Amino acid sequence: MKWSVTIGIGLISFSGFSQENVFGLFKSDASLAMSAYNDKNYAEAIQLFNDVLAKTPGDKRAHLHLARSFYALKEYDKAVESYRRSSSDLAQFGYDDLFALAESFASTQNYLRAGEYYRECLKVKPGDRLLMKKIWQVENIQNLFEDSAHYTLEPISINSNTGELAALPYQNGIAFISNKDQVELIEKKNAMTGASFYKLYRANSSYDTIAGEVYRTFDGVEQLTGLESKWQSGSISFFDNETKAVFATSSSKASAGGTRHLQLVFAEKKNTHWKVSESFPYNSSEYSNTDPTINENGTILYFSSDMKNGFGGKDIYKSEKVNGKWTPPENLGERINTRYDEVFPFLHNSNALYFSSNGLAGLGGLDVFKAVIYPDGIDDPVNIGFPVNSSWDDFAIYIDSLSESGFVSSNRANGGYDDDIYALSMDLQTYPVTVAGTIKLKEHTWSDSSDLKPMPHARLTLVDTYRSASVYEGTTDRDGNFSVVIPYFSKYILRIEGLENDEHLAVMEIPKERKESSDYQIVVVSDLFKGHQKDDPK
Repeated sequence: MKWSVTIGIGLISFSGFSQENVFGLFKSDASLAMSAYNDKNYAEAIQLFNDVLAKTPGDKRAHLHLARSFYALKEYDKAVESYRRSSSDLAQFGYDDLFALAESFASTQNYLRAGEYYRECLKVKPGDRLLMKKIWQVENIQNLFEDSAHYTLEPISINSNTGELAALPYQNGIAFISNKDQVELIEKKNAMTGASFYKLYRANSSYDTIAGEVYRTFDGVEQLTGLESKWQSGSISFFDNETKAVFATSSSKASAGGTRHLQLVFAEKKNTHWKVSESFPYNSSEYSNTDPTINENGTILYFSSDMKNGFGGKDIYKSEKVNGKWTPPENLGERINTRYDEVFPFLHNSNALYFSSNGLAGLGGLDVFKAVIYPDGIDDPVNIGFPVNSSWDDFAIYIDSLSESGFVSSNRANGGYDDDIYALSMDLQTYPVTVAGTIKLKEHTWSDSSDLKPMPHARLTLVDTYRSASVYEGTTDRDGNFSVVIPYFSKYILRIEGLENDEHLAVMEIPKERKESSDYQIVVVSDLFKGHQKDDPK
């Protein structure tokens, strides 16, 4: 799974049997299971707790820790069942287990039960804004399906029964990461999942025509040479015409607790070979920096990190290169980050940040959100809805510069850590967009259309009603024709001032879906506005 790549060092196993298991022969099943659980070796813990339950099926403590282990591995349906077996009164759980239950119900599309357990959480934390947003969302879940007709997703051909994720264009194909098994003398495994480590790969792409339809296919999968990691690799971001890159890789030094966290490193391409050039100066062996996204100039970097003094879990940070040096990472703040996980940021055209979160309200698991970037800060994130988002984990989005196609990763097909890459096509309005039309005037409400007259040389002001800010000014020509540039998606009012300083207001509603024509006709009725006083729209 996506953010599992940040979980540190794996076990080195010989013939599938670790040294810990050898010593574990002298321990009880329950003791072994708890030891694996406490070490976050959840895959092993599940096997051991099942051994305990095979002998003592009524062991409530084993069922509870089994539920927590399934939840950690994103096996939500199994987590719900194990929680049920651990107690006849689920409302008696502590906050963390109540929240895990609510999230598990949401991720299995049982939004009614999810709402019940979010409300149980709210009893523990009255007034919690995050919980109230989640409750509102599961009770109004239909809102996230409004744009479904304007997105299409198709799994790509290189998906397998292991994890493939975080795809983005590279050369004439894509780059991505996968935890497919490696042919190695010493088999290295992720301690948490029991799966192989993630590595960076590339694949070629081509187009086939079948029954008149054009399909994109991928083949020729191979590792990205020069960017290999001894342990774990995270996602990559290219810049400077794909001649430079920043990617995540396991630290060469383990933390005090024995974990090899992910760190960010930069690489340059010389001729046809990649070579690591430098490390991000704010890496640490005590926390992970991962999921980088960088602008084309290589001067603005966003990434995810679980460094101290964040809001909890993984937060998104920003760093800028000024006079050749990276600035200290800046936490994007509570508008973006929650006490849970915000991961896989993607910087789009330098004016929007996409990312995934399981703390913000959504359909369940990790959902993809979009936040518009302004010169003075970043806007509130908006859930981009179904089908990009599902009740499972959806993350690592990439969108091309024209906002027409891209990729997103999800475990919706099989759950757990079996992530797949989906090709994404979009037909939504892109910004800025220019709308044009004619403003006409009629004297009385009872006048018919034959009495319409052009409104020449009227002064126009486009007002963003959310921000109470003017974002565009212009005038009509002598025939009442106008053209207005809509800078971004919002709710707008067009203020119209005639030659006699009379003022009129018209609502400008721009449909989310892209239209071939944006021809507007605005009719101003004069006697409706006689004596109208000028007020700023609120």
